[in-house]
Amino acid sequence: MLELSDFEKGFLTAHFEAHLRFEDYRCRRDVQSAKGHAWYEHLDDEMDWVGVQVLGRMFDICIFFAEKPDPQYPQDLVAVVYECHLDAEGEYQTKVNKEWFLKEVAV
Repeated sequence: MLELSDFEKGFLTAHFEAHLRFEDYRCRRDVQSAKGHAWYEHLDDEMDWVGVQVLGRMFDICIFFAEKPDPQYPQDLVAVVYECHLDAEGEYQTKVNKEWFLKEVAV
């Protein structure tokens, strides 16, 4: 399990929730004309990765649907946090050996 302080957990949770609200707003659908699309439609086949830095530590939040082929939004969303570290070239690499489940599917 990824070691996080209470502050880091709170910050990551708030960032995740703000990300969902922003994406919902940015891709809002005009129901009357059926124009637009839901931002999460691509999650049927892919994952969404969101990078965030907290107190000098870099993290990736991986967002995906646990249930397929007919997921319910946002109930079936899962969000997993991984820490990132700089490599020899100065690029961040996601370390997936330790994780923190920010959001899981309720059973």
